[in-house]
Amino acid sequence: MAVIAPTPNPDPGTTTGGNAGAFIAAGPPPPGVIPNLDNPENIGYQLVIIASVFPAITGVFLLLRLYTAAFILKRWHVDDYLVIVAFVFALGDSATNIIQTHHGAGKHMWEVSKETYREFNMIGAMAGAICYHLSTLFAKYSILSFYLRFSVDTGFRYAVYFVMFVATGYTVPSAFAFLFQCTPMNSLWDSDVVGRKCVDAVAMCNATGVLNTVTDLAILLLPIWLLRPLRIPLLKKMGVAIILMTGGFVVGISAKRTYTVLDNASTDFTYRFVPNLVWFLIEMYVGILCACLPTMKPFMKRFFPSFFAFSSNLESRLSASLHIASIRLDTLTGGRLNRRRHSNMIMTEDRSGALSRAAVEALESKASSVYARHDDTLTEGGSSSEGSSSSSSSSSQGIKKSSSASTLREDVVTNEKENLGREEV
Repeated sequence: MAVIAPTPNPDPGTTTGGNAGAFIAAGPPPPGVIPNLDNPENIGYQLVIIASVFPAITGVFLLLRLYTAAFILKRWHVDDYLVIVAFVFALGDSATNIIQTHHGAGKHMWEVSKETYREFNMIGAMAGAICYHLSTLFAKYSILSFYLRFSVDTGFRYAVYFVMFVATGYTVPSAFAFLFQCTPMNSLWDSDVVGRKCVDAVAMCNATGVLNTVTDLAILLLPIWLLRPLRIPLLKKMGVAIILMTGGFVVGISAKRTYTVLDNASTDFTYRFVPNLVWFLIEMYVGILCACLPTMKPFMKRFFPSFFAFSSNLESRLSASLHIASIRLDTLTGGRLNRRRHSNMIMTEDRSGALSRAAVEALESKASSVYARHDDTLTEGGSSSEGSSSSSSSSSQGIKKSSSASTLREDVVTNEKENLGREEV
């Protein structure tokens, strides 16, 4: 959960009952409301349900991701370790929220004792803030580190590092805000401390929520930059983009959570803040779930291959239609279009994402022979009209073949670098 702001307590003499020492409420009831201490209204069960169900669901996807890394890909990456750290902190936040339900969370403040309210604030401001903020931070680290596996483009990598820097810049201070939010520190959860001075915790929480949404939006859009220069079929590019962009789908949850925090500002803090805590938990676990989804394709292809049958059939039909159109266009462009397209096909034929040098050379040789026959056909078709220029045409033909081989080599090398790690998606 985020840093919470202790609501100013009523006059220390405010009590429920005739005995001044019987029960000192954390807050005064609204006019006309009589506190029900025997059977108070309590919505804390909502926290318990969310804090129990979402870890179970997310844990299944995390285990599938780790199984894929260990037994299918047989290779672990740094993003795998980062998402584990995020999940550990998330479990800590779940435990914190459940504990808070035993210290007033879900009840009206006029039905919670002042001492219980102090404990509620202390637990949330320290353990809750640390676990929530660091969990979301490491989930972002995991997704962004996953992106780094797919590009050697300097600009893209700088953009990823910048998002990491921004996320760290607002998350770490928010996680440890209890160290500086109030002076003295214990006045953060005890408003009776003399000389208490605090910064505006509500404004800090709102600013953190907005920045969270902005960074989640950046994570959602970064795959578009990543895939834009790749020379792969449009349908496949869209499919890969959707898979990668699942890492940023949490942006909707983040926006909803930020709106809920802004909308639920109230002096009845222990009761009205429960919906906020629920959305904090949902945002945190959905973020971890989104970090796992892009890595699930190898698992699905291993155990549910028919899941991809429809998309493969559709892609084949679309590719066949585009190929017919490209033949006509290629006649007008002198074969240059298909040279580039064939180098692209070389990369997509290998499902492992990394071609060996021998495979590249073999495919290059095959492609060169095909291009040579194609160019000879074009030359023969034009020889009747060119007449005495056959010697100069032959010379230019040799230059064209050399240039084609060089271009093919460059395309293959570039595609090989850009498609590293493609087996995960």
